[in-house]
Amino acid sequence: MEVARLLGSLTFERGEYPRAVELLQECTPASKGDAELFYKLGMAQFKLKQNKECKVSLNKALALAPNSQLASEAKRLLAELN
Repeated sequence: MEVARLLGSLTFERGEYPRAVELLQECTPASKGDAELFYKLGMAQFKLKQNKECKVSLNKALALAPNSQLASEAKRLLAELN
């Protein structure tokens, strides 16, 4: 799980969004409290125009960490999708 999370984060940072989504989705069942993971997953889904999935991931990230540094960007993207 940790390896998939790390690889998912690295592939996200490199802009390899399809692979990042695969790896980060692998981690979500065990990472129920990891707001950053859900944020990165949502961002990668946004880049791939997976809007329905993106909304779910970003809302989960916001629910976990509504006052985090990532929250403002997540809110902006969610507003853009609506």
